[in-house]
Amino acid sequence: LIYNAQNRIVTNAVCDQAVGSITGITTNATIFEWRNGSGVLVSRELDLLNQPPAFYTLTLRNGFGCQEVLEPFHIQNRSTAISIFQSETIVADNCGLGRGRITGITHNADGPRYSWKNEAGVVVGTARDLIDVRAGIYELTITNRGGCTEARTYQVTDVATVLAAPIIEDQFVCSPIGITISFNANADIYRIYDANGALLQESTAKTFKLDISNTVTYYAAVARGTCESTRTPFTITLGQAAVNIPTSFSPNNDGVNDFWVLKGIEIYNAANIKIFNRYGTIVYESTSNGSKPFDGKSKGADLPAGVYFYIIKLTSECDPFTGSVTILR
Repeated sequence: LIYNAQNRIVTNAVCDQAVGSITGITTNATIFEWRNGSGVLVSRELDLLNQPPAFYTLTLRNGFGCQEVLEPFHIQNRSTAISIFQSETIVADNCGLGRGRITGITHNADGPRYSWKNEAGVVVGTARDLIDVRAGIYELTITNRGGCTEARTYQVTDVATVLAAPIIEDQFVCSPIGITISFNANADIYRIYDANGALLQESTAKTFKLDISNTVTYYAAVARGTCESTRTPFTITLGQAAVNIPTSFSPNNDGVNDFWVLKGIEIYNAANIKIFNRYGTIVYESTSNGSKPFDGKSKGADLPAGVYFYIIKLTSECDPFTGSVTILR
């Protein structure tokens, strides 16, 4: 049995992977058996390919029963594979402000290089610790001096903060005007929404200017990052616009439109209402909230059909407004 192993070529493995080989042995044998250090048969080819780091022996045989066992050959590990240990500490983000972090990662890599990528594949860090990030999935790849790599994914969650809802007092204004709304709480962001939930204004300042042309309800909220408080409703009441004043009525005792009813006047407890005939004589006066509406009579007697004039003063702070009402008979 003839063989020559002096010109063998041993290619070492890398990162504990099965990429090592032993080639270049020549022989007239026809049967080959490669076994690893545990005695396990790993190949029946003359060239040993794609093997992990270990010692290997080659048994040669021919058809005449001759056999030779060649000394163990060593496929070494050019660089040790990286192990990342489960030792990390993950801190959640808060309200999307980028306060999340992944720290305390340990491994066995020598001369490590780090690369953190987000879910979009963008590199977001090159240090061992990943700090000040938003919620998401992050992949860490560690590379050692020998070029071995190992990757591990981590998840940063987000924890919402419950923000106290602001308190905004309702306001009353006598006429269309620009008013200032002030928030009572400290916050990063202040917001005003309309009744449909559409954002009207947003600011880092506590005060807002609102132009009031009719009675309207707004909603106020404070925010911090992606966290927002409950939206608090507040109403701005416009004096004259809050009262619906009919231009006529028919006090015929038919049960239909028999009274001059001012819808909305009931919220003004001290409203003063005066009605005059064309000669300037007061024919009706009320200082209540409209609980006894004008019935077309003066001192118990029916007033004639025609045009009458009114002066309404809702509050002591508001200027009176005037108009006319027609009695139909």
